[in-house]
Amino acid sequence: MRTFELVTAALIGYASAIKMNTSQTSVDTREGNMGQTLTAEKFTIDNLDSVQDEITNWYDVTAKPFISKHREMVYTAALAEAEAEFGQLLETCDEGTKCREDVEKTMKEKITTIWQQVLKDFNDSITSSIVGTRTLVDESW
Repeated sequence: MRTFELVTAALIGYASAIKMNTSQTSVDTREGNMGQTLTAEKFTIDNLDSVQDEITNWYDVTAKPFISKHREMVYTAALAEAEAEFGQLLETCDEGTKCREDVEKTMKEKITTIWQQVLKDFNDSITSSIVGTRTLVDESW
């Protein structure tokens, strides 16, 4: 679970670093009736369709490749750590090499399954957060 939290934090940091070239909120104030200040807010985005597309595609374009690359880094580091702890793998005959390749293939399939679950959980969380944000904005409007 620690890896999921680290990946999530990294992705959130990356997403926070992205700057939209828009003026989402503008506040106009002026003097109104009986000395009251009248305030109007506008939440327009010049490129709303583009932002909506980016929101929709962010998981496939940014998160999924990022987590896949991270998975490969974790795998490579785990192999290096195992080698440092247990020593290099010994030379093998043809049959031993085939056995080693089969073990590695099975290991990679299991690792892929683990990280696919991370991606699914993350995507579910992001989707839920988007829906929750939109619901709160609509209810508060």
